[in-house]
Amino acid sequence: MFNHTNQTRLQHSQNGNGHVDASGVTIRELAGGDEGSLRELSERDTARMLRGEIVGAERDGRLMAAISLASGEIVADPFHPTADLVALLRVRAGQILPPPA
Repeated sequence: MFNHTNQTRLQHSQNGNGHVDASGVTIRELAGGDEGSLRELSERDTARMLRGEIVGAERDGRLMAAISLASGEIVADPFHPTADLVALLRVRAGQILPPPA
């Protein structure tokens, strides 16, 4: 289900002008040990469990959003702001996937 362990750590400072503070954000491909966290996230989002290779976004060590590379489906924590994380996940998925033929 999960294959890769590539990881990107983002460190940006908050400048107070409405830009996203990405401090403490990690974008990484999820592994088998992340299945419980992914299941909890899917349940919070009342969504189906993602399948295939999955990239997740963590904020301060907590999985907040994830994207399936196979389907493009996204799950995100509805109780926290995650639009910035979802945008980062889409960018990362685009970097991992081969361009369309």
